[in-house]
Amino acid sequence: MLAVPAAVALTLALPSSAWAASGSASNYMWAGHASATWTWSGPGSLTNIDLHVEDDNCNSNPVYAQLRVTRSNGGVWYTSTHRYDYNGCSGSGTNHNDLTLSDGYNIKYIALYVCNDGTFNDCIVGPNSSANPLA
Repeated sequence: MLAVPAAVALTLALPSSAWAASGSASNYMWAGHASATWTWSGPGSLTNIDLHVEDDNCNSNPVYAQLRVTRSNGGVWYTSTHRYDYNGCSGSGTNHNDLTLSDGYNIKYIALYVCNDGTFNDCIVGPNSSANPLA
């Protein structure tokens, strides 16, 4: 008969990058759309942000996107840089890759703010991403 120990201890060492989680967001409006993927790299930071912006309307006005950041404490702010697609409706969009974002507070959600850069500056905020598991 084989003796089986009452308890077995198992230790598994994972590299720190194994704790990083991925996130994504998208937003569609009448003039264009944007989508993004990233790595939640800490409670208040994102890395490897790949943002795609695409103009879907032939109105001679470019489309741009910004990230809307929602903090764990409820505060909201927008990135100041407008990421444009100047290709118009004949192009396949513009990729803005390897971006980073950090905040001194915990980031809970990311959403995409997409605008048609026309006379009326028509904009819409998309839905929030899944919550940052590191915040």
